[in-house]
This record gives sequence, C-alpha cells and structure tokens, in this order.
Amino acid sequence: MRRLPPLSIFLAILAERKRVLGITDETYARARNRGRRRTPEKRELLRRIERRARGAGAEPFKANF
Repeated sequence: MRRLPPLSIFLAILAERKRVLGITDETYARARNRGRRRTPEKRELLRRIERRARGAGAEPFKANF
C-alpha cells in the first residue's frame, strides 16, 4: 500500500505543479465553486481540510462553506 506524503510535502508538490502549469490565484478564483448548493457533508469536509492545513502550519485554501 502506498503511503501519502506529509501535508507540507504534498503542498510543496502542488505549488510546483501550479507554477509549471501557469495557474495563478486569478485563474483559480475564476474557477472556484461558490458553494451555494453544497451538502452538509461537503461543508464539514471542507472545514476538516481547513483545520488540518492550519494544524500543519499551512495557509488553507479559500473555501465557501
């Protein structure tokens, strides 16, 4: 079974991918889901993701919950 990297390493890999692909904050903002029809389960998932990122010392991504 493959182990996942620590969150800090995953975020560094993700940042590099975004740089290579030319994805900017502006590009990301246009593609974001506004969250108006999210299920309660999805809202809770986004809250947990935010708490985990903060716990790892990372800036959480913007989420509309």
